[in-house]
Amino acid sequence: MVKMEMWKNLLVNRLPSPIKGLDEDHQKVFIYLRLRKSEDEISRLLNRTSLQTSQIINTIKQRLILSNQLYLIEEPKFIPMQADDADDTPDIPLPRSMSLAVTTSLSFESFSPL
Repeated sequence: MVKMEMWKNLLVNRLPSPIKGLDEDHQKVFIYLRLRKSEDEISRLLNRTSLQTSQIINTIKQRLILSNQLYLIEEPKFIPMQADDADDTPDIPLPRSMSLAVTTSLSFESFSPL
């Protein structure tokens, strides 16, 4: 039993600070998320409803977002700056204030090589 307590203390000490302040269920869910477990699997492991588990996961995500540590449980999502026409990814629309007027022309003389 002493070894189990030492193991538990080691795990809690290694948790990120936003998660340390949460209760034990939140900490368990965080560990399962780090192990890339699905929401349904976490619900089953904790004997919780899907709604309860979803609320816990949302709380964890909010805490990690505020501390800029969401990467601990989710892979980063990269959005290309210039989408290929062949891709199914939608273009990012620019606000009207960002578009150039037709009468506006660019002057390249100042950028000519020396």
